[in-house]
Amino acid sequence: MEVLALQFKDWDLQVSPKYGACILGCSYRGFDILRKAEANWKYTHDPMLSSYFPILIEAGHNSKLHAIGYLPAALAGFILTYRGKLMKGGLIFAVFMSFEILSNHIQVTYYFAMMLIVFGCYFLVDAIKNKTIPDFVKRTSVIVIAGVIAILCNADMLWNTYQYTKESMRGKSELTIAPNGQKNENQTSGLDIDYLTQWSYGISETWSLIVPEIKGGASGAAEYERGRQINSYWGDQPFTSGPVYVGAFLLFLFLISFFVLVSIIVTSTSVFAAEIVGRLSVHWSPKYHSAKHAIIFAEEVTKRSNGRLKIEVYPSKQLFGVREVMGAVTSGAVELGGILGVVSFPSINKDFNVASFPGLFNSWEQQRGFFQNSPKGKEIWGELTKKTNSTLIMYNPVGPVMNFSSERELTGVDAMKGLKARRLLKTDEPMWDALKANRISLPTGEVYTALQTGMINTMSTPPGSIEAYSWWEFLKYGQKPYQYYADAYIMANSTWFNGLPADLQKIIMDVGKEVGKLSTDRIMDAGESTLKKFQDRGGIITTLSGAEKAKFDKLMKDEVMPAMAKMMGADALLAAQEYAKNN
Repeated sequence: MEVLALQFKDWDLQVSPKYGACILGCSYRGFDILRKAEANWKYTHDPMLSSYFPILIEAGHNSKLHAIGYLPAALAGFILTYRGKLMKGGLIFAVFMSFEILSNHIQVTYYFAMMLIVFGCYFLVDAIKNKTIPDFVKRTSVIVIAGVIAILCNADMLWNTYQYTKESMRGKSELTIAPNGQKNENQTSGLDIDYLTQWSYGISETWSLIVPEIKGGASGAAEYERGRQINSYWGDQPFTSGPVYVGAFLLFLFLISFFVLVSIIVTSTSVFAAEIVGRLSVHWSPKYHSAKHAIIFAEEVTKRSNGRLKIEVYPSKQLFGVREVMGAVTSGAVELGGILGVVSFPSINKDFNVASFPGLFNSWEQQRGFFQNSPKGKEIWGELTKKTNSTLIMYNPVGPVMNFSSERELTGVDAMKGLKARRLLKTDEPMWDALKANRISLPTGEVYTALQTGMINTMSTPPGSIEAYSWWEFLKYGQKPYQYYADAYIMANSTWFNGLPADLQKIIMDVGKEVGKLSTDRIMDAGESTLKKFQDRGGIITTLSGAEKAKFDKLMKDEVMPAMAKMMGADALLAAQEYAKNN
C-alpha cells in the first residue's frame, strides 16, 4: 500500500489512499526512535494495519473517509502557524479545513477540533514557559480567523445540514413507544440511546483492537454447517460490522515508545544522566580568532561538566553558513551557533544597523553597553532574542573593520575612486558610494577567487580575515582608522538551553562569560599582530590623519550618515549617538 508521509518540523504526518479511504498517522518525533534532521517529502510502502477503513466502506460512510483524508494537511497548517509561519500555516489550515468541512461529516470535524484543543493547550503551556504569550495570542488569532473562513466557505451547506437534522431522527422526536410496545424509558431529544448504542461494540470487544475477531467478527458474517447458515458472531451487540483491528504491531510500537519516553525522562532527571550533545555551528575557518575561542569554550564546558554536556564545534560552514546559522538556531536545527551580528540581526530588527555605523562607537565596551544598558538598546536586543528564540551565551568578536586593497596604496580618501569593492552588508553601500568605488556583492567563500581573478580589488574587513582566509596573498595595502566593531556572539536555542539541568546552564553561562572576556581582550592584539605579519609580507598600512582624516570624517557626516539613517529608525540612531557621546 502506498503511503504519502509528510515530515514537518517535529511531526510526522501520513496519508495513505486505499479504496477511496485514507489512513492518518501522527506522531511526535521526540518519541520516535528514528529522527529526521530536515523536512522532506517521501514515498514509502507500508501494509494496511487497520480494518477500520474497509469497515467504513462497507457501512457506506464514504463522507467520513473523505473528511479524514484532509486532516493531516490541516494539522500541518495548524502546527506551522504555531511555529511562527503565520501566512503559510494559516493559509494551509484554512484551505484544508474548508475541504474537510465540505466533506460534511460533522462528527469527524468536532473530533478533530478536540485534537486541536489538546495541541493548543500544549502550545499555551509552552508560551507561558517561554514568556511568549503575545506570540501565542497572535498565532491563535490566525487559527481562529482561518477556521472562521473555512466555516463561511461552507455556510450554506452547514445551514442546510442543521435545518435537515431537526427533521431527522437525530432531531427532537415525539415517539415515546418502543418497537416492542413498551414505553421508551431511554428516549432523548436526539437519537434513542438504545438505538444509538446498538451500532457500537461491547466493552469486552475492545480487545479486538489487538486480537482480530475475538467475538467472531461481524454479526453479518455467516458460515455454513450441514447446509444451514449460522452467524459466526457471538458477542452481545445486536449489530456490528466487527470491532476495528488496529494491529498488535502498532501496540508493540506504542509500548516501545512508552518505554523510550520513560527512559528519556528518567535519564534526564538522574544525576547519572547520559551525555548531552550540543552542536555549535560556526562559519569561521579554524585558523580564525573567533573559531579558536569557540573551540576553547566547547572544550571548557565539556571539561567542567565532566562529560555530561559535550559541545561539538563544526567550523568552516560544515553545518550552516554565516547567513543561515541564525535561522538554524531559531528552529532548533542546531543547538548553538556563531552569529555575526551585522549580518544576521538587521533583517530581524533594522535598528541593529547602528552597530555598523562608521565611527559611531569607539570600543567593544561602548557598543555592547548601548545594547545592555540604554533603554533603546535593550529594547532592540530584547526583540532580537525573542524573535529568534535565542539566548546570548558568549561575546566572540571578529575584530574591528578597516579597508584593504590589492590595486593601489590607500593614501587618502580619493584613492578608493574607481576600485572594485566587495560589498558584504547593505550598510556597506553608503560608504563605497561616497568613496566612489564600484561595489560587488560576494559571499565569504567566493572572495579568494574574486581577488585572484581581479573581480574585486578592495574590501572592508577585520584584519583577522585576511590571514584566516589567505586573502593577504593578493591584498597589498591597508587603510586605518577602524570604521566599526564587528561583534559576534555564540547564541543558543532557548528551548534547548532552558531544557538543560540548572547546573549545566550555569556552567555554560560561566564559561561563556570567561571565554568571551578572553576573546574580547585578545581580539585587538590579534588584529594588530595580523597587521604586523601583513607588513612583514610587504604590505603597506596607511593611517589617515590631519587633512585626510578631516576629509574622511566630513564625507561620513555629509553623505554616509544621511544614507545610513534611512536603514534604521531615527530614534535608534539618536539614542546610539547620545549614548556614544556620554559614555
